[in-house]
Amino acid sequence: MMNFIYGFLILFIAQTIVWFQCYGPLKIEWLSNNKWIIYAAAMPITWMFLKGTELMVTAFEGATWGPKFIQFCAGIISFAILSYIFNNESITLKEVICLGLSLCIICIQLFWK
Repeated sequence: MMNFIYGFLILFIAQTIVWFQCYGPLKIEWLSNNKWIIYAAAMPITWMFLKGTELMVTAFEGATWGPKFIQFCAGIISFAILSYIFNNESITLKEVICLGLSLCIICIQLFWK
């Protein structure tokens, strides 16, 4: 279970940093003027994805489908939070349902044996 928790946290943080890589320069002037930071973040992000995936595959006893779905859901959740905070994009019923489905995917992968 700890591999799952650590793996999810690492993947969630990696997805969060990726959001800043992709959307940060569009919304945050400082990032737009300092793109070298975005480029330099690529190596630690790669390590985070590798380590998070390794922990998740271990948690899923070698299976790879579950970790892929979890990584996708971590990205969706991170994207929703950051888009709300930085883009002032409201979370409509459609997004709430999609976030709920993401949580359902996580629960299915975690608890369905």
